[in-house]
Amino acid sequence: MAPLPVALALLLLGCASAHESGAAAIQAEEAPCRDDGDCAFTRVAQGACCPMLCTPRAVTKKRAAELEANLPICTGGKPESCPRPVCRDRGTSTAPVCEAGRCVARTVTPRSD
Repeated sequence: MAPLPVALALLLLGCASAHESGAAAIQAEEAPCRDDGDCAFTRVAQGACCPMLCTPRAVTKKRAAELEANLPICTGGKPESCPRPVCRDRGTSTAPVCEAGRCVARTVTPRSD
């Protein structure tokens, strides 16, 4: 059995590697963009197949199209098999916008309460 410090070092290296690759994947979904027209919303969480997010996330238009096209493939041709989340109306309106070369969600209409 490895001594505790060696085991902890291996654990930290594994976590760092996973974190770095995750950050790169997020960057690939959100960037690059030149203007607001390059951005879109998706309700598919990163690494998921079905649109389950109550609050959509901003991604590039290209990535949103890829996620939409992948739905029949990742569900075995049965997109209706995806669960339908019950989401509460947040009372705000958001739009996907391009800021500093990255797609982000911006509040357009704030809550009035």
